[in-house]
Amino acid sequence: MRRLIALVLAVIAVSTLCAAVSAAPSRPISLDMLRNGESKLIVGCPDDWGDFDYRTTKGDFAGMDSDILHEIARRLQIGRLDFHPTKFRDLAPALQAGDIDVIAATYWILPERKKVFLFTIPYYDKGGLEAFWPKGTGPFATPALMAGKRVGVVEGGYGETWARVHLHHSTIVPISGTDADVEKSLEEKQIDLMVSNNLSGRTQRARSMGRDYQRALLVRIPAGFATRKVDIRLRDAMDRALRAMRRDGTLARIERAYPEPDSSISVISRSRPSNFP
Repeated sequence: MRRLIALVLAVIAVSTLCAAVSAAPSRPISLDMLRNGESKLIVGCPDDWGDFDYRTTKGDFAGMDSDILHEIARRLQIGRLDFHPTKFRDLAPALQAGDIDVIAATYWILPERKKVFLFTIPYYDKGGLEAFWPKGTGPFATPALMAGKRVGVVEGGYGETWARVHLHHSTIVPISGTDADVEKSLEEKQIDLMVSNNLSGRTQRARSMGRDYQRALLVRIPAGFATRKVDIRLRDAMDRALRAMRRDGTLARIERAYPEPDSSISVISRSRPSNFP
């Protein structure tokens, strides 16, 4: 009998804990509490995302995302922003779990992500999926030109998804890790080209590799800030701020403060990107 009672109590305890965990992210963020300082807006972002998200020598978060979000917070009278360093692959789970409130990182507005999260209006639309290869070995600006080539992609990333849909005559090489791991394979000539994000950080890494690289934009994909589905009031408020920033030129001014992603690498093609996806 005592064992039965203990088992029932244990089940109740576990059920209560699970309910609490699942219920925590379902509570919408209170804009009033953000404005009066009772709570803070927690932003998840990498700290090695090129000019979009990085740390200063003092350890502070900086970059285009930070500048835009600080301006949004100012306009919405949100007093406390907390940038939480999060690896890119952990951003979605962290938002779903309620550990963060907003995803930054030039987060692509993809159909599968829209099923899970809300997105703000796009604040950056010059990036997307690119082909990236050493100068003199291409060009690889279209799927047809990639035929017979070894194409490196981040395993499980959107680059792999796109490649498996479009590159029927190429050898797709999924590489576990990050873009840096794929770039290492490219430098070591284990692959002929890579398909991955279009980010300004890649230009810095390419220069450090000591060779001249070329790229072509394959798919133009807009980026926005992501919130949980329950936080529609927060998302709508951020949208209002972003629209106002677009109208008065603030968004363009912030963007001009950062170099174009393609500024230091020869660009073969930026026109006629492939149809989404």
